[in-house]
Amino acid sequence: MASKNQLHHHFTCLALLIFILGVCEATSRAALEDASMYERHQQWMVQFGRVYKDTNERQKRFQIFKQNMARIDSFNAANNKPYKLGMNQFADLTNQEF
Repeated sequence: MASKNQLHHHFTCLALLIFILGVCEATSRAALEDASMYERHQQWMVQFGRVYKDTNERQKRFQIFKQNMARIDSFNAANNKPYKLGMNQFADLTNQEF
């Protein structure tokens, strides 16, 4: 029969394993969502002929694009207005720039 100490050790290992699997799953989901948003940004760039001067500018604009798309998706998901928001040529601009 296993001692109390061994059971505690097994329980701790099991809890740690479950935690690690949860972290891995959350990380995978976030990576997939980011890849999907990156593809969405790529398509948007083609649609509106957007070209950035360098990688830093592109990354900055991608982050703004993600924030704006999250705001649009959240607004539309609330479904409490008679209209929907959509993506347009200004999707990579902040409110201050617009």
